[in-house]
Amino acid sequence: MQPRALIGRWLDQRVRKRAVALERANQQLREEIAERRRIEAELRREEAFLTEVQRLSRTRSWISKVPTPDPRPRSGETFEFMGLDHADPSPPSAWIWDVVHPEDRERVERVVTGAIAAKQGYELEHRIVLPNGSVRIVHVRGHPVADASGTVTEYIGTSTDVTKQRAVEAELRKQAELLSLSHEAVLVRDPDGRITFWNRGAEETYGWTSQEALGKVLHELLQTTFPVSLEEIEAITCEQGRWDGELVQVRRDGTRIVVASRWSRQRDESGGPAATLETNTEITARKRADEALRRSEQKYRNIFESVGVAIVEHDFTGVMAVLDEIRARESDVPKYLDEHREVA
Repeated sequence: MQPRALIGRWLDQRVRKRAVALERANQQLREEIAERRRIEAELRREEAFLTEVQRLSRTRSWISKVPTPDPRPRSGETFEFMGLDHADPSPPSAWIWDVVHPEDRERVERVVTGAIAAKQGYELEHRIVLPNGSVRIVHVRGHPVADASGTVTEYIGTSTDVTKQRAVEAELRKQAELLSLSHEAVLVRDPDGRITFWNRGAEETYGWTSQEALGKVLHELLQTTFPVSLEEIEAITCEQGRWDGELVQVRRDGTRIVVASRWSRQRDESGGPAATLETNTEITARKRADEALRRSEQKYRNIFESVGVAIVEHDFTGVMAVLDEIRARESDVPKYLDEHREVA
């Protein structure tokens, strides 16, 4: 082959390899752009969601850069709640640790830094001390946000004031503890349905200890069967403040039981639902006895209605009362009746 032809073939091969490499680079770039757009869209949706949550529930939102946890308030309401200056949009990075209650600070820092190291979300409750000295309880959620390379660059989250709710739950627990020795199952659940109090009667009724039950979703744990939908019962409880009826539930050992259940809804200062107190009494044996009696009555009713002879019922209650009275004072009842025909 002529040198010129060899050079031309070599150049063609180089051009083709170069074109393939460029196509790969372009494809990678398109994928990176698509991933970046997806992340940006998710971030916008997350921010829109947080904004809407804040508007509806007065939840305070924040954003924090990584690796240094330095949450920045994202709304005027957050500034007001935390006692920060509106005129300073960038408070010192240590401000979050300054407002966390000293007794909770180590736990909060451990949870937050651990989540950042693992690139995971986190959720916890802790106390904060505001500039005026008041102490509030906040429920905090943080969500990681990654860039196109998958590196977590910041966290966005919410801080919800649950002080009133926890105060109501504490009061309910005090009331429930007065019944802690009761054989009835007495328990308290929060608005999310999670158990916050579980007395000794509940342990005996269902088989789970208090330590095992706390924090669980009540009706998922007990596999509750309702006479109507849970939504309908909750609506009645919300409207009337109470509900009572029968439920079928499952014990830890798998046994199905029937309970007479009484619900009482507690509200916070703003009128919103704070917690629900339930008192459940097992009536499985009584229900079985009632069902057996019903079946027995139906059985004999069918016999009496189908038999081909006359059946007469006599009530000797009055006669037995007279005989008992005579027997109490006379040793020979037949002789007494012979001598006193008017009694017979």
